[in-house]
Amino acid sequence: MFISKNQTQPWLEIDFGYDNAVLVQEVIIVNNFNGYGFHLRDALVRVGNNPMNETVSSSSSNNDNTECATYKGPAKNGDVVILHCNNPLLGRYVSLQLMTTNDKKTWLAINEFKACGEWNNN
Repeated sequence: MFISKNQTQPWLEIDFGYDNAVLVQEVIIVNNFNGYGFHLRDALVRVGNNPMNETVSSSSSNNDNTECATYKGPAKNGDVVILHCNNPLLGRYVSLQLMTTNDKKTWLAINEFKACGEWNNN
């Protein structure tokens, strides 16, 4: 389970340990079960070799990695959301960020975040 602080554009990131480690084809998000599932909305998933920046900007995303998929939402409690990348993407990092606007604060509260694909053996 993951719960962020109440903040503008909260995010979560998976680090596979080295550049171009995984060819990501889809991500699976298992949403929160305990009454706050509606917070999963306006989500952006990115894949690439750049880690997320600790400073979040309310006017734009805070990462230069390639967009994999988006989710408008809102989700319901316990929803399993499967997002397919537009094209498979190579990267070290896979991030999930809620793209809130107008400095609106929210929580990213999910039970599971999985990246699915293949290890890059090159």
